[in-house]
Amino acid sequence: MTVARRQFTLGSWQEDMKLAFLQKARVVCQAYASVLMKKKEFGDVLRYLKLALLCHNAVVSILPSATGSEISLLPGILGSCGDVHVMLAGHPDDITKSKDAFERPSPPEKILTECIKRETCGNNFLWAVKWPESVEECLTCSVRCYESSIEESGSQDNPDDIMNVTRRLGNARNELGKHYMKKAVDITEHMQEDAESPSKEEEILWKRSFGCFEGALKVFDAVNDSINQALVNCNAGRLMRICAQAYNVGRFSQQERHYYNKAINYYQTALRQLGEDNSLRESISWELSTTYFTMATLLQDNAPLEVMAQEEVEKEIKDCMVKALKYCDVSEVSPRQPITQYRAATIHHRLASMHHNTYRNQLSDQKKKHSRTLAELHYGKAIKLFQELERPAETLRVILERVAMCEHYFNGQSTSSAKTKTLLSALDFILQSKKALQDLVKNIVQGCPETKDSSTAVARSENEKKFEKLESRETSVCRPTVQKDKQTTCDDCKHECSQSTHQETSKLEHTLPDSETVTTDNQCTLKEQEEIDKLLTFLQSRMQFILLQLVKVHSNKKSDQKLLIKYKKMYALSLASDKKGEKNFTRSLLDTINQIAELSSVT
Repeated sequence: MTVARRQFTLGSWQEDMKLAFLQKARVVCQAYASVLMKKKEFGDVLRYLKLALLCHNAVVSILPSATGSEISLLPGILGSCGDVHVMLAGHPDDITKSKDAFERPSPPEKILTECIKRETCGNNFLWAVKWPESVEECLTCSVRCYESSIEESGSQDNPDDIMNVTRRLGNARNELGKHYMKKAVDITEHMQEDAESPSKEEEILWKRSFGCFEGALKVFDAVNDSINQALVNCNAGRLMRICAQAYNVGRFSQQERHYYNKAINYYQTALRQLGEDNSLRESISWELSTTYFTMATLLQDNAPLEVMAQEEVEKEIKDCMVKALKYCDVSEVSPRQPITQYRAATIHHRLASMHHNTYRNQLSDQKKKHSRTLAELHYGKAIKLFQELERPAETLRVILERVAMCEHYFNGQSTSSAKTKTLLSALDFILQSKKALQDLVKNIVQGCPETKDSSTAVARSENEKKFEKLESRETSVCRPTVQKDKQTTCDDCKHECSQSTHQETSKLEHTLPDSETVTTDNQCTLKEQEEIDKLLTFLQSRMQFILLQLVKVHSNKKSDQKLLIKYKKMYALSLASDKKGEKNFTRSLLDTINQIAELSSVT
């Protein structure tokens, strides 16, 4: 069947019927595309939107000066085109799968298309219905569609519809910014470790990503959408952290400081935009806490001592750690609580290690006393939190650091009474390891000393995995509905929870195993088991050393024979547990500590 184009007089009934037919076809195609959108049949959706756009072009060709109702549907068509491109970007597999549906119209559609083309003099906006080949093409086209939809909207259009499309434009720009950011991360991951600076390609992607985020912020500012502004600022903060990480090649550099400070500013702006009662505050506060914590960790591990004094570095580390704690709420009951508690415990551990190191290297007695007091304070808080989390390895590590500080203090003392007091404090810290040993013994049946032997272990593990997975995501703006005449609604927003690895930094009198990242699996690796074994062996040796020193101190006191006998019994018990090859070494050490604790309580 062929359709020959016949010229009719403008205003004749034939011309009016043709216009009516084209306008009806345009409405039907757009409506059917909306139905198919809900079914996620993206190839068919874009094909029918193409027909609707062809019908519109035909109407405009017949009536070049068309206004009002003749062109009022164009913004809606372009907005729908933007929606389908955004949806395709969210389902990359469908870009290939749905292409066949787009390229295979039905026979009636072919006839309609041929008829329409005979009436059309131009190809306006057909770029909006071109099938994309990549996620970047999808998002770039969606941004252009939404911008054109807003430009084509007239004063007679519903202001709510224009505002809805404006929000969708902001969302598309945000998604495009995330896409460029992800590409930059992929390049960074494949860069050589000895690269001293980011590549030109990375820098270009950063600029594109930042430009998209800036554009999204302007759009949301125009419609007074503070929540979405906050979420875009959160993404901009993450981009700044990615830029900082690209410069992490050794000593903490000024570039890293610059980008981390910019990230902090974006997160703080996001919190101000949210207000006090918004449910998103927890997630953005966690991002801000993570930024402060990462910055402090890098300063502590890679201190720029060439350009800063030791005291200045320690002051900045303390300031960042305190701020990280401020935005890390351990009291709020939520799926994130175990991770926030672990973060807080790690911060206290790092602060304690820093003050411990300062105490060892300080010359002023007053400053030494102050540093030791702060170290004790943070060691106590770290132990309490690690015990609540049932993290035996971390608990033992902190206890052993605390004991090492007592030993250093003991070596500088001269009087017997002062030495006895210090040794008893150290022994008390050793006895605090009872809870950690109980956790290890309780979990031996699971084959992993790091795992809880209870149902809460599974729950915590699942929550930790959930938020570790979210770490790799960017924040999505609250997405508006794509239906016309509807207000904006919000999907679940994604959050990243960046969690940094804690590494031992203090220089102790005795070498301790390096700490590891928080364990979430119910299976223990060989490396983790070896770490536990080293900690237990070291705990045993320090217990024996402390008890031996107590025996030596009291051997010179004739009036303390009862105490001397008690300490000798304790020391003998500690030697009896010296069975490194024993299968149940952990249980044996726990029994020894229980017996020593009983003797210690006897006056």
